[in-house]
Amino acid sequence: MRALALDLANTLRRGTGGTERDGLVTPADLERWLREHEADLGPTDPNVALRLPEFRELRGRVLELLAAVAEGRRLPPAAVEAVNAAAAAAPSVLRLEVDGRVVDQAAAGSPTARILGEVARSAIRLVGEGVRLGRCARCGRLFPAGRAGRRWCSPACGNRERVARHRARQRASRSVG
Repeated sequence: MRALALDLANTLRRGTGGTERDGLVTPADLERWLREHEADLGPTDPNVALRLPEFRELRGRVLELLAAVAEGRRLPPAAVEAVNAAAAAAPSVLRLEVDGRVVDQAAAGSPTARILGEVARSAIRLVGEGVRLGRCARCGRLFPAGRAGRRWCSPACGNRERVARHRARQRASRSVG
């Protein structure tokens, strides 16, 4: 399973110059995000997209938690409480399938609570299992930092940053000479 918590958190991105780009502005945006994660979440009721404020609220709390981990700060108690409450609102049961697969299946709750619970459990796993997180120096996106010192979420962001620095050096050398 992908890290749903990271994917939801990264729908709010900090761009260059401190500007933010929000990928969850309308119910259609949420519906698109849910479709993109259908492999992890299963098919969802179209009415879930109408609960956008609940997803944005959980996203904010998940962002607080994951940013604290990425920056080496203490976990914010209010964010911990909110994520735990979302996970508890949709209890799950581990099931062993005949083919040996283990399935974490929602036991109860509304379709919205089930999805929010999956995202919350994803955040709990990331934080609780000590996954090292980083924040991209280029786009601000959170990512699993497999090695210490990793600064970018992807090779593309690293390349864009290096090209920008190169161009800045070229401009500076032209203005001096």
